[in-house]
Amino acid sequence: VIDGSGNLGIGTTAPTDKLDILGAMKIGASYAGSGTTAPNNGLLVEGNVGIGTTNPGYKLEVNGSAKFSCTTDANWTNGGTNPTCSDVAEMYPTDQELESGDVLAISTGGKVVKTTSGYQANVIGVYSTSPGLLVGDGVLIGTTSGLLSNPGQVPVALIGRVPVKISSASADISPGDFLATSDEDGKATKALQAGVVIGRSLEAWSAQDGKDKILTFINLSWYDPNLSFDQEGNLRIASNPKQENDQAGFSSLSASTALQAQVSVLTDSSLKNLTIGSLIVDSGLVNNDFMVSGKLDVKGSLVVEGPATLKSETLFERLTTFMSDVFFGGQVTFNTRPIFDEDSAGVAVVSKGTNSVDISFKKLYTQVPVVTISHLLPSSPSPILGVDSNNTYPTLYDDIEAAVTNVTEYGFTIILSGDAPADMFYNWMALVVSKLQESRSVSPQASPMSSTPTPTPTLASPSPTPISEIATPSGSPVNTPFPTPTPSP
Repeated sequence: VIDGSGNLGIGTTAPTDKLDILGAMKIGASYAGSGTTAPNNGLLVEGNVGIGTTNPGYKLEVNGSAKFSCTTDANWTNGGTNPTCSDVAEMYPTDQELESGDVLAISTGGKVVKTTSGYQANVIGVYSTSPGLLVGDGVLIGTTSGLLSNPGQVPVALIGRVPVKISSASADISPGDFLATSDEDGKATKALQAGVVIGRSLEAWSAQDGKDKILTFINLSWYDPNLSFDQEGNLRIASNPKQENDQAGFSSLSASTALQAQVSVLTDSSLKNLTIGSLIVDSGLVNNDFMVSGKLDVKGSLVVEGPATLKSETLFERLTTFMSDVFFGGQVTFNTRPIFDEDSAGVAVVSKGTNSVDISFKKLYTQVPVVTISHLLPSSPSPILGVDSNNTYPTLYDDIEAAVTNVTEYGFTIILSGDAPADMFYNWMALVVSKLQESRSVSPQASPMSSTPTPTPTLASPSPTPISEIATPSGSPVNTPFPTPTPSP
């Protein structure tokens, strides 16, 4: 029928547009006049369809924007109860009897099966109730017949909002909680430890609610309750999982969950390299090697319990204290004056009328030190030496000689060859040598006339000055004096 306005009506006598068709329609030589029946009010096209283009190269080619809507008849199984059409799904083969909301994993044969254990690593998605976009073989637009006729495939939600079955043993769930696989086949649970998660809950759930499904945003990822990001994007590792997650606004987590157990699944097979721009760690433990390629700044104290090897130049800018023995395997250079304690050197005074003085070390030496002395003549008043302006400054006395005796780990004695005619001052120094070397002079021996001996240079020994009436000081340990050796060349 063509009305007065030029509108053409097929199956109707009152067309309102240029072409109104009431009923099914077929286009193409193979379809027209054949036994094929088009769907009610549907359209069958044998060739390519172009929208916005005059030369379509595909069955449907749209030049411009397109919009698709989902209706309640898009439920893929009888178990579908929430046709939101808000997820992206893909058809996967299976040999199990599955229902919408089942949590699915990929098997070794490439087919999807129900998950069977908690925190299952091969989880792939959830059986979709009513996908908004479905891809795979045999997918049709505007009808579900092509899908339901193939029982060997099911739509698996890869991302988006879908109802998910929840285990009855799960902890209470709040919106935003992460969900992982559970020990109940094909069901999810609230994630309480590190592992692969299927997504985040969009509604609350508790065992008392009686609900077996909750709406969940599907997004397969890795989750660790001890890891979070601050407002600057820095990674934080919580030392107290419950406290850190409460402050961040997440639900409470078990504080007994150890970080070591949670990240132990991050093996070389799944995580070979981790690049982090900034890392803030409240506390941590490294069980194996740890290498820093750049500069290491330690603002607090540093405690190293095991051996430490510094292979390059080391600089200590402030006071450094060694609490135990120190061994230097190479040469030691001092760019300034070293300072030794009171047991290393000092001044001893043999008072007028006496012939000895005892020096006791404040701290016991580990072995007998080597002690040397030299006569000191103060040339001016010295409070340290007890010399003031009223004293007569000492002079040299050729008939008085001094020697060191009774050297032990506890101290030593300076003894004179006679009574001191005045207070006599002596500098002394004590030094411990790890391997004390003793040198002795060699007596000349007669050589055969037939040989020409190689002369050995010797030093003439000075004539000793007799020491008469040298008394051993009272209160001093009695040891046999160590003779002063005459050095050999």
